[in-house]
Formats: sequence, C-alpha cells, structure tokens
Amino acid sequence: MKIKKALFRNKLLEEMRVEGTIFPENASQYSVSTLLHQDGSAHVLRIYQLLFNNYEEAYEPVQELALLGS
Repeated sequence: MKIKKALFRNKLLEEMRVEGTIFPENASQYSVSTLLHQDGSAHVLRIYQLLFNNYEEAYEPVQELALLGS
C-alpha cells in the first residue's frame, strides 16, 4: 500500500484541525479533505478539494467546496 500525503499551509492548520481525507481509488489525481474549527460557540466544517502535485508528490488544496456551521 502506497502512503499518500496532503500538504496544507501552516496558517490553515493553526486555525483548523484535519478531520479526515478521502483518496478515491478511481480518481488518483483528486482527493477531498475536511477541516474543522471553532468560531465562537459554532463548530465550522470546511470541505476542500485536493489535487495531486507531481513535483511535491503530495495532494494540495485547490478549492473550498463547502462551508457548514452549527
């Protein structure tokens, strides 16, 4: 089994915690990651699309897909 990694900017990880990442078997260039942070009393979940960077040999966020809060 090949180890896969995702790269996030330090600033992003200072504010949020990675909840999970999905690496689909049939779409190896793409991935989805969920990050959670707290805004006052609300928990905010952000969903990011990741794209494989051949140079870094890792997935990097390219777009925020959704923002969910409670």
